[in-house]
Amino acid sequence: MKLFKIMLVFIILGFIGCATSPPSSTLNIQAEVRAASQTDEQLFRDVLWAPGGVGFIDKVLYPNAKSSELIKIEVITPYKGEGQGIERWHIQHDGKDIVTYLVKLNPDGNGGTFFATTPER
Repeated sequence: MKLFKIMLVFIILGFIGCATSPPSSTLNIQAEVRAASQTDEQLFRDVLWAPGGVGFIDKVLYPNAKSSELIKIEVITPYKGEGQGIERWHIQHDGKDIVTYLVKLNPDGNGGTFFATTPER
C-alpha cells in the first residue's frame, strides 16, 4: 500500500506544472521549529509546498489527516549553499502519528538550490 502511495505521488507530480499553488489545507509551524532549518524563507516555502516538497508530499500521502503540524526539524548536515545539506522534518497528524521526511539540499551552480524529499519509515 505504501508503494502504491509513493507511486501515486510521482504520477501526480508528472501531471502538475511548476506554478502549482500549495495544497488547500494548513500545516501548523511554530517559529522555533522554523528557525531550526538552515533554509532561507524562499527555499523553506519551496521545500514545504512546491511539488516534491515536504508539505506537498505529506498531503498526498495523508489526505485524511484533519490537522498536521511540523513539530521538529533536525539539521543532520548543515547547508551553506555549497556541498549537500540534509535535514529531517517531523510532521504530526491529528496529534498522534509522527512521520519523518529526509530533505536533501544541493546547490544548483547558479546560486539556487535543488532539493529532494524522501519519506522515512
